[in-house]
Amino acid sequence: MKNDGSHLPNTNSEPLSSQNWPSNERIISKMQEQIDANLGENVWNMLTQNDAPKACMCDVELSRTTGLLIFNFDQIADSNIGNKIFSKVRHGLTHSDFAWAREEFLKYGDIDIFAKTLLEKQLNELKVHMQQCTEFYGQPITMEVYDFISSIENIFYGKRHGNKIIATAIPFQTLDYLRAKDDKRKRYYMCHCPFARESILSDSPVSKTMCYCSLGHNLAFWETVLDTELSGDVISSALGGDLSCKFVIYLTDELMRKYVHNR
Repeated sequence: MKNDGSHLPNTNSEPLSSQNWPSNERIISKMQEQIDANLGENVWNMLTQNDAPKACMCDVELSRTTGLLIFNFDQIADSNIGNKIFSKVRHGLTHSDFAWAREEFLKYGDIDIFAKTLLEKQLNELKVHMQQCTEFYGQPITMEVYDFISSIENIFYGKRHGNKIIATAIPFQTLDYLRAKDDKRKRYYMCHCPFARESILSDSPVSKTMCYCSLGHNLAFWETVLDTELSGDVISSALGGDLSCKFVIYLTDELMRKYVHNR
C-alpha cells in the first residue's frame, strides 16, 4: 500500500456492525490460507490431524480444536513467524472493511485529531445504547459499563503515545467482567475469541499466538487509515493470563512527520 492515496479501498463505506461481522467460516478459511501460504501446502491438514475447527462447532468444540491446532503450530513455527501468520488472519477482515475510517481520517490528516474524534463518536454510540437500553454487539451498556469503558484512555482503536498507537479492547461481556469474583472469570469475560474463550475456564487455555489475530484486526484498521503497511505487537491478553487485551502499532518516522502535527 502506498501513502499517496492511490490504493484506497472503495467498498464498505459504513463501520462494521454485529450484522456484517465476518463469520467463523471466513476466519477459519483465512487461518488455513495463511498457514499453508507461509509454511507449505497441506500443513493445515497436518496440524489439525483431521480434527480441524469448523464453523458449525459450538464454542467449546471450537476452543478444543483450535487449542490442538495452535499447540501443533507452535511446535513448528518460531514465535516471529507464528505471530506474523496470525496477524494476517485479522478476524477475517480486509482493508476494504475499513474504507469508512480512511474517508473519515482524510477530513483531518492528523492521527491525534482523528483518534480523538473517533473515540468521541464511539463513546456517544455507547451512551445511546445505554439511554435506549439496547445492546452493543450483544452486551448491555449500563451506567456501570459506560463509566468503566470511558475511563480507559486507549479504548477501542486507541490513541497515539509517541511513535506508537496503543489500543485496548473492551471486554466481551463488560458487566460480567466487572462483577466477576476471580481473575480466571475476568479473563473469560474479557476474551472476544470464539475459537479460544471457553479454554480459559479449563486448565489448558489456547496459546496466546491466537491473540495475534486480534492484533491483525487493529493493524488492518490503521493500515487502511494511514494507507501503508504497519507492524505491531500484543502487549497483554486474556489468553496470556492478563486481565486486559492491549495492542501496540508502531508508527514510522515518515508517518510521524506527515500525520502528527502537534509534537
